[in-house]
Amino acid sequence: MLKNILAAIGLLVVSRKGYDWYKEFQELKAKAAQADAQQQAVHGANNDASS
Repeated sequence: MLKNILAAIGLLVVSRKGYDWYKEFQELKAKAAQADAQQQAVHGANNDASS
């Protein structure tokens, strides 16, 4: 019974850490997409101005 309790606690800890990493990864992806969109907008504006 103690092994099952410890296994459940271990699973909870690992699941929580995995979810934290998932959230962090999603935030980084969103920031990268936003930066990419801004960079494309700047390059698009530069191309329009030079035409």
